[in-house]
Amino acid sequence: MKLKLFLKQSIKDFIIYWPLYLTFTLFLTFAASLSLGLISFASSFFKDVDDSIGLKVSKNALFKPEPYTVMVPEKDDYTQQEKRDLPIYHFFLDTIGYNKEGEFWNGLKRLDSPGVSEENIKNIYKYFASNSGNISHLRQGYLKELNASEDSNMEVINRYVDHISYMFKWKFKTNNIQLAFILNQYLNSNTTKNQIENFYFQFYRQNAFNVKIQNVPRNGSLEYLATNEWMGDIHQGYYGDEIVKQIANFPEGETKIPNFSLFQSNDFNRVNFQSSINFQSEQFKNYLDRTKEEFGMFFYLQPRIANDLNLKLGEKYSVNTWYADSTKDYQMVFAGTILNPDIWYRPTDLHLYVPMQTVNKLLYEVRIPHLNNSFQNYWNSAQNVFSEQLHLHFANKKNVEEGQKYFSNWFETNMMMNLKPGLNRSGLQSSTFWAHEDLGFTTASMSQLVILVSIVVIIFVLILLFLIFFFISQQIILLQQKSLFVLKSMGIRNYELSILNTSALIFPTLISFSLSTFGALMVQSILTQMTYDILNFHHSFWTMGFPFIISITCLFAISIIGFFVISLLIMNSDVLKISGMGVVKSISNVQMKLKFFTRRFNSKVRLGLSFAFQNVYKNLISYIMLTLSFTILFFAFQFNTSVNYFNYGYEQWNAPYKSIKLNHWLPEFVEYEKEKPIIDSYQNIDVKDLEGYKKLDKDFWKQPQDEIMETLTKEMDNAYIPKEMVLDFLNNVSENPKNYEQIFNQMDSIFVQNKGSETFKIKNLLKPLIDKLINLKQQFPAFDGINIMFGKVVGNHQAPNVNQGKQMGVYAKVGVDRSDRTITFIGFENDEFSRRHFEHDVNSEGVVKRKLINGEQATLKNQWALNASISSAYAKRNNFKIGDEFIVKVNVGVGQPNGSNSEPEAIYHNVIVRVNKVLYSDSSSFHFIYLPQASLFTYLERTNQDKAIISNKFREIANKINQPNPVYVTNSYYSKSIIPMQLEYWTLPIYKSTNDLDKAGSNINDYYLKNHFESYIDNVGAYVMIFSKMTDAQILLTRPLSGMIGIAIVMSGAIAVLVSMLITILILLENRNTILLFKIIGYKKREINKYLISGYLVSMMFAILTSVGIVWILLGQMGATIQDIFYFNLVISFQWTLGFAFLVIASLVSFFTLINFAISTYTRMQKPKSLL
Repeated sequence: MKLKLFLKQSIKDFIIYWPLYLTFTLFLTFAASLSLGLISFASSFFKDVDDSIGLKVSKNALFKPEPYTVMVPEKDDYTQQEKRDLPIYHFFLDTIGYNKEGEFWNGLKRLDSPGVSEENIKNIYKYFASNSGNISHLRQGYLKELNASEDSNMEVINRYVDHISYMFKWKFKTNNIQLAFILNQYLNSNTTKNQIENFYFQFYRQNAFNVKIQNVPRNGSLEYLATNEWMGDIHQGYYGDEIVKQIANFPEGETKIPNFSLFQSNDFNRVNFQSSINFQSEQFKNYLDRTKEEFGMFFYLQPRIANDLNLKLGEKYSVNTWYADSTKDYQMVFAGTILNPDIWYRPTDLHLYVPMQTVNKLLYEVRIPHLNNSFQNYWNSAQNVFSEQLHLHFANKKNVEEGQKYFSNWFETNMMMNLKPGLNRSGLQSSTFWAHEDLGFTTASMSQLVILVSIVVIIFVLILLFLIFFFISQQIILLQQKSLFVLKSMGIRNYELSILNTSALIFPTLISFSLSTFGALMVQSILTQMTYDILNFHHSFWTMGFPFIISITCLFAISIIGFFVISLLIMNSDVLKISGMGVVKSISNVQMKLKFFTRRFNSKVRLGLSFAFQNVYKNLISYIMLTLSFTILFFAFQFNTSVNYFNYGYEQWNAPYKSIKLNHWLPEFVEYEKEKPIIDSYQNIDVKDLEGYKKLDKDFWKQPQDEIMETLTKEMDNAYIPKEMVLDFLNNVSENPKNYEQIFNQMDSIFVQNKGSETFKIKNLLKPLIDKLINLKQQFPAFDGINIMFGKVVGNHQAPNVNQGKQMGVYAKVGVDRSDRTITFIGFENDEFSRRHFEHDVNSEGVVKRKLINGEQATLKNQWALNASISSAYAKRNNFKIGDEFIVKVNVGVGQPNGSNSEPEAIYHNVIVRVNKVLYSDSSSFHFIYLPQASLFTYLERTNQDKAIISNKFREIANKINQPNPVYVTNSYYSKSIIPMQLEYWTLPIYKSTNDLDKAGSNINDYYLKNHFESYIDNVGAYVMIFSKMTDAQILLTRPLSGMIGIAIVMSGAIAVLVSMLITILILLENRNTILLFKIIGYKKREINKYLISGYLVSMMFAILTSVGIVWILLGQMGATIQDIFYFNLVISFQWTLGFAFLVIASLVSFFTLINFAISTYTRMQKPKSLL
């Protein structure tokens, strides 16, 4: 009977208070959807990251070999930094089998080479040491210690080098002695006395060889698979026994690879097998049996690629390999999907992961027609696994500094001890860098940020959810206070009443969680699609995994249990006692004092204050709830604003310019030290100057050959090939391939006639350029050609100012630092706009005198430093501060140091850069060094005074820049068009600098340098920066964050509305009798509404102010954490913007309007007769 009465009353209350239950259901649905969706997404993302790159940075050091000999100038010779009796030298001899009877010499016999003396072996080793341990061919004149015998013949010596290289490649998969030495310690870690403490390495999976899967449009590459133990000895031996019979002079007894354990998966070189065939089954067991023809003929793919290609597990696919004119097809089984740390963030790359043996087989067999079929060709046809560097992780070390210090001490103890005093030796610390140089660091950092922001939003939503639960529980009890009091008077205990009260919310809670299941899956799916767009993971549209099921179950259980506990606490309070029912209740002291202080106010004011005081608790709850809701909303908006500033920052910094091609492959000059002087490769002209230039159009090429040649050799200083001509040619080639051969036949007839020069070679130079342009036309049909200049860098630099079209010009040059990072020098001109843009202080000194430290000996090269600004990303990545110095190797010009018959070489300079300023305006992730052009060439002039010709050239350039009417060496111009100026007007480095036919620079032949021309032409479309495209790339990178923040903004806005409605409904329900009383007394609806809404308006205004303060503090705390996560300058901070001000005002106005409408509607619906 008691239960029946209560249930009847509950149903009656449910009908009467349906707006309350409906709003609560909607609120719970939105809150649960957001929190569950974020929890599910974060846990799934968390697991994917853990399965691939891991959740913590684990690199202790990246070891990059460097020379371990020092040049002694007075002896014109190298002196070793390590004694010959130290382990690495003996390791070298042991590896090539020099001390083992017959092994090395038998190898030489297979090469049909004569013997080599021990002294020359040591001298060859010394050359390797000076070359950072890289085993490479010797060049004539580079090693003067070789005995003057037949051994000193470079061809014979380099056959020895080939054999040494093959031995290292066979045993350690590398051509570097230092890397092999470390790997050998790893392989013998249980037996070597000087072993490295427990450590792991990571090898880079190189694009070893192009392959193609049948019916797949894009090409792929073979990659080495790091296998698990259950794959057995797949890496032992050569490729089965059959291939051994194909290799001539195969050494007997050498049928196993001693270092197969290098390819076993470990904690650092991890491979996570997502799916795999069962190699133990009857169907697939032959793929691990080297006696069978199926041995090793399987491949794994990344999950995203496998899904995109719709490959079926266990099915065979035709894989095609090719080399030159040879092709070969293989039937290989798709064995499954894997995740690994190296390309998890490159979803479009098609990599086939196969055993190392299979790679060697495929590369070797397709090359057989091009090989001598000797034993070493089996290995030489394969790529190095460890080519330039090793990532090392020391499992027993607590942090990166500890691991780095340990490895440095170990390495120097074994390689660099007992140095001769006075030598300029570089320590190991300068050749290694730290753990933040993680693969995919940008995306990995963004992943950490996604998880961090998810956690912050989830915490706020859950806090809001449980506070609402508490408040709802209390208000439902108060609304049913009389019924519950009667039931308690009838003897029903408190916990029974709590159960009955909880049951009233089970139905709306069940509805909420049912709807929130779909809402959460939708949130998860949206976030997954946006986040995984740039990642290699794959999930179905709706993934209801174990974390999702656990989360929704736990949240539902906690909601019901929490509601019961809250109800029980309230039941045990004074609410259901006689004092709580207000039967006998005296006026409190606060009310008495309030009545005293307001006695002089008029009746309406006193009534309003009394009404506000009566609802002060609900207004306080309203304030807390709205504060949390607005905090989520404002936090999401402010975070999104900071991310958008970061995304658009680089584009806005470079405005009004839209693009630039960094033309750093263009040489400044060509140097002939013996036969000819230095000649310039280009000059700067204004685009208006082209009006007086001769266009080499279609009519020109129809002239007699002698006239064409006359123009190309003597009049090229005021001529160019217009893009209309280039486009017409490309269209003709596209329509009729025969025109391709026709143009080269015409070039033959023009150039080859000049037998006394090398002009005929120009044809071979222009062919790759034409091929490049044809490819551009095929890839981009809208491509309308380029103007081809002869030694003219075109820009609009004569315009008075930027607004009238003046282009900002820079001298761009690429270098590398000691960590092998690519660095771009940006040498700007000395105009006001450039100085302001690059924040250059005209009073700062460009070249500064250095103070030598750590016992440095003063040399011409180390007395000066170049004062420069650096990009914030480069500063942060290297932890550079103002005043720090670092070395960058940069090439300026091209020369032939040994005469015109020598191969052309870039002229490299080691530039010591001192950090003068960190340019935070550059928000990109690129590595830039900013400085005036004059400073760079002044520095180069001072540090090259031992080379008079080069030094004088640099002095000449610096003087021209510093004169009143400066002449710059600008090679790149910022363009207001999306097409960069140097792509619209592309120049050949052929500048007619004089009309004197007896002087260098008068003829096109003076500039022929094959290797440099090929590199320059190969990069015709490279290093193009379109700032809007860079913004798009940044948006793609931050898309997971933006998507999550966008969802949070929408959902938190909806939650804030529902919270407001919920509290308003409760206030209205509790004050229903008061509203009717006001109406009976004669108050107008407007006055009643004013009393009801005044308290809510005050609480809402205070909530907005409080949430702004919380967001301010929260972003300030998070900003420092985020700065530590990224190496680029993503600044998260609170910013007063028009958008944010509009959001605050819009929130205030819209919420006030909404609540006012709800209150007005409810008040209008109340009739005094309803009290009867």
